[in-house]
Amino acid sequence: MCDPRRAAAAAGIAVELADLGAWAGRLISEYDAPARTIRVNERALAAYRRTCGELDPCAVRAFIDFAVAHELYHHREAAGEVERRTPRAARETAADEFARGWVPIDARLAAFLEREAL
Repeated sequence: MCDPRRAAAAAGIAVELADLGAWAGRLISEYDAPARTIRVNERALAAYRRTCGELDPCAVRAFIDFAVAHELYHHREAAGEVERRTPRAARETAADEFARGWVPIDARLAAFLEREAL
C-alpha cells in the first residue's frame, strides 16, 4: 500500500485541512496547483463523522489519505503526466479510481463517497 501523504511531500505538495466552505455537491478536497497544496475539506470530514458516528483514527486517516490520493491524480493532470479527461465527471471518476488503487476504503467510507457524489 502506498502512502499518499508521503508521496505528496516527496512531490513538494503541502497537505492541509481547511474549511472549503459550504459547496453544493461533493467537495472532499481540492488541489491548488499554483500553491502546490492539497486541501482536505474540514466540512466534509465533519459530515463523515456525523454520518458514521465515532470514527477511530484509522478511519479518519483513510478519509484523508483517500482525499490526498484523489488530488494527487489532479496534480498529475496539471503536470501533464496523465491526459485531462472531459467532461469534469470523467476526471473525478478517474481521480477516484486512482485513489482507490492507493487507499483501501471500508464500506462506510465507500457509501459516504458515493452519497456525496450525487
